[in-house]
Amino acid sequence: MCARLSSIVSSCLVLQVLQVLGGHHEAQKPTYALERARFKYQFGKCKGVKSGLNLPKVHDGAAPINVVCASWGDGAKCSSGRSGCCVKAGTCVGNKTRIGDYKPYYEGGCSPDSLDSSHEDYDPGCTQIGECHPGYMYATRQLFTVTMLDIPRATLDRLMAGSNWCTHTQRCQDEPCTPPPNYASCNGLQSGVNLPKVNDGVGPLNEACHSRKHCDGSIICCVTAGMCQPEEGERGIFVHNSKAYYEGGCSPTSLDKDDEAYDPDCRQVGECHYPYIEKTRNSTAKPGAMTPLSAFALNRLMAGSNWNSGVRQCIGEQPAGEVSYSSPLGVSLGFMSLMVTFWG
Repeated sequence: MCARLSSIVSSCLVLQVLQVLGGHHEAQKPTYALERARFKYQFGKCKGVKSGLNLPKVHDGAAPINVVCASWGDGAKCSSGRSGCCVKAGTCVGNKTRIGDYKPYYEGGCSPDSLDSSHEDYDPGCTQIGECHPGYMYATRQLFTVTMLDIPRATLDRLMAGSNWCTHTQRCQDEPCTPPPNYASCNGLQSGVNLPKVNDGVGPLNEACHSRKHCDGSIICCVTAGMCQPEEGERGIFVHNSKAYYEGGCSPTSLDKDDEAYDPDCRQVGECHYPYIEKTRNSTAKPGAMTPLSAFALNRLMAGSNWNSGVRQCIGEQPAGEVSYSSPLGVSLGFMSLMVTFWG
């Protein structure tokens, strides 16, 4: 028996995620669970999403990158078979598969039948097939897919017009739509190795992942723990073990006594340090791929920098002193002088 502890830890995290998400599809394919989590993250709080029929028609000559597809049985592409979902154009083929024609699921109500002058759904105002509308499909029927191509931000913003969609975060949210923190502008941001180790018995929400599928910018980013796994035939997707990317320098291999990276002071895998990865590698997770951290956990990662937890931005100069979870930073608001302490 020579099983590596890091593999055991990773397997346990996968099981935990799958148990939370539930369902027989998830137990078969991690990608299914990831896409379910991603759709819930992006569209789970949506309000006021318009049907495709209530969106303007588009006449830019660009073909849709996804189409509505009903797919059921073995190898189903959709979460709910015959109800349909968005899939990459050209892939809705095979047995127990057909292209959907429900107009509310297409931008501008322009389904394939809308362009057929002999069909009862013909619409002379449609000059091209509209983009598949995943936001409306999820908001109204909880429908999602594992084979949809990522929709460009501008197109998704178009589809979600009139809802509580935030273009900055690319998700529906109840809180004000403000730009996310720019960690690249932070001074004094510490590598995970230089942060205190955490031994509270709570596993990390995210892990460092080497993946073009999950990451924007560089090929490394933080994704939900247990989701950094390749599907059959996929290559180049694996958990990254650089100590710098984990709080306290406690990467998965730090817990493996047989690995040269073993650290006896690490009793649990540290949280993935996504601000440090964004600053040093200009890389972020794609929408929905990473689980958001609590303010307290984020403040731990930002200890020693010029992070202001009150406004969730880096402001002013780097504070002096050693790295700690309580790093005071003076902030001036008009004639008032405030002292902000990073307690969450």
